[in-house]
Amino acid sequence: MDQGEKVISNIYYNASKPAAYQGADKIQLALKDEGVDNIGVHKIRKWLQNQDDFSLQKPVRRRFKRAQVVVAGPDEQLDLKDKTGKNVEKALSIVPLKDKTGKNVEKALSIILNDTKFKKIRSDAGGEFKNKWVAKLLKDKNIYHHITLNETKANYVERFNKT
Repeated sequence: MDQGEKVISNIYYNASKPAAYQGADKIQLALKDEGVDNIGVHKIRKWLQNQDDFSLQKPVRRRFKRAQVVVAGPDEQLDLKDKTGKNVEKALSIVPLKDKTGKNVEKALSIILNDTKFKKIRSDAGGEFKNKWVAKLLKDKNIYHHITLNETKANYVERFNKT
């Protein structure tokens, strides 16, 4: 074990230190507080990967290939979200809903679709989109309705919720 690894080990395994059992960034800050500037984050991460107590507690992140969603321009895609009482910072078409029944969603969609000319609607498998009223409206307007069964692919409104 070289001198740098000893210094990292002293900070990582010493419970009285603020960066004890923390990640690489916090360890580097603790090293800088002690006046050690010559150990980079890359070296700390490499050292942490060799420590069982760090690597066993870290959750495995798996990234699967997803189908790309390509939108050519405005009015190309639509999704549904209830943002009652929230400040909205994105350009959206919002119609207040009393509830998410098929009849109410069909009325709201008809208001939105009168203003714009969507070609596709992508939604999750929720009952608010999978009903005869919405299906008839979309068929009459010649709009393709894609229902995704994958939670990750139904991410447009979820991404909007994060912002």
